[in-house]
Amino acid sequence: MTYDPPHPAEQEHFGHEHFIAMRPDSKGVKPPHSLEAEREVLSAVLVDASVIEALTKGLVREDFYGQGHQYIFGALLDMYAQAVPIDVVTLAQALKDRGQFEQAGGARSIGELINRAGTIKNIDAYIAIVREKASRRRVLEAGEALIAAAHSTYDGALEAALERMDRAKQ
Repeated sequence: MTYDPPHPAEQEHFGHEHFIAMRPDSKGVKPPHSLEAEREVLSAVLVDASVIEALTKGLVREDFYGQGHQYIFGALLDMYAQAVPIDVVTLAQALKDRGQFEQAGGARSIGELINRAGTIKNIDAYIAIVREKASRRRVLEAGEALIAAAHSTYDGALEAALERMDRAKQ
């Protein structure tokens, strides 16, 4: 599984948001992810901007499977670091300033986050789901690296793959 951009015919669209459509494995299975939990995490920040502090301690951009979600989360993190007030208008502007507004799904995606915005009482559960799915993807990627290393003639390939597996466990 790779993060290579998919062929346009393979790109997945869900609710007009753009997502990485990681190539399925040989059995046609996509890597673990929960777009619903990702949306709830992002929506929670728009309901209560103070939630971003908890997210900075629990998630990184790459934990999001959805490419649009990665752009939105990255913008939210930068806004938080720069003490920019977080709401739908400032988020949209931050994405535009970064040249990522359309890649994040545009106005429709941001609007859908607002429309979905509900309770934040389950935010810890949503964060845990996103983190767990990301961990599983990292293990899959590390496993692929181990397989490639086993076939490699490069002396350090196996050690590098084992280090990658150790990082995936964390």
